[in-house]
Amino acid sequence: MITRETERQLWTSVAASFATTSVDRAIASLLKKLGELHNIDHVFFIRFKNRLKSYSMTHEWSRDNKSPILANAQDQPFYRLLEVYSQIQESEKFIVNDVRKIAQGNSALKKTLADFGICAAAMLPVHGDRCIGGLVGYAQKETRNWNEMEIEMLRCSAKILGRILMQGNTPHFFLERAKYTKALQGNDTESLPFQDILRIQSDRNYTKVVMSDGKIYTELRSLAEWLKILPPGIFARVHRSHLINIAHAVRVVKIGSMCKIEFEGEGIDIPVGRAYRANLKKLTLRS
Repeated sequence: MITRETERQLWTSVAASFATTSVDRAIASLLKKLGELHNIDHVFFIRFKNRLKSYSMTHEWSRDNKSPILANAQDQPFYRLLEVYSQIQESEKFIVNDVRKIAQGNSALKKTLADFGICAAAMLPVHGDRCIGGLVGYAQKETRNWNEMEIEMLRCSAKILGRILMQGNTPHFFLERAKYTKALQGNDTESLPFQDILRIQSDRNYTKVVMSDGKIYTELRSLAEWLKILPPGIFARVHRSHLINIAHAVRVVKIGSMCKIEFEGEGIDIPVGRAYRANLKKLTLRS
């Protein structure tokens, strides 16, 4: 069974890999971890090209006993994924547990999946700059009922890949360690591993960085600036004064018209601002 601790370790490892290796290798590592964790035949990343005229599968991980499908998915006409694209625009996901049950009217899609020997698939959009720039997905050679955890992990991967598209393939936002911050206890500086950051709170012209060990640091940097250098899919803004590390959040609690987020190991609840409540659906919390 996949636990929250397993999930947390995965995203810590993935984010750190973007700081220590090339983008291509880091993406390959991300897909591999997803495939091995969920025992999936193929995990892939598709890029849309030429203003939605074609697409190519740029990255793929396949199990040892499965033949890769990447070589046969280069510069393909976009109409072959048109049904997938249409469904994703409507519901932000495309999930098929049994390809044989695809409606007969979607013959192009059915043929595309059949050509690759795919019997079950799940795909989510990777958002670039104001548009869908590609897809990240699972493919199975046998029928499969995709569960909630598998789809949630795929959604987090889509956020990470989307940030790459928006940053022009520059992984500078994946920092294994946050930039230097001054400790409240003195003038010394320390390097803070992002996975140990519990939350960041705005305090007038400064921000307070609260660590999982209880230490607090201050930094002359806005919350918006923090979001640019912290790993996407792991940190989220839930209030005008608060950023949180999703890995350390336990659950969302609703009391009347109010919402708050409970944290493990800290006796404090973070309020959720009205303007940010829509973001709760995108978080990996168990509400």
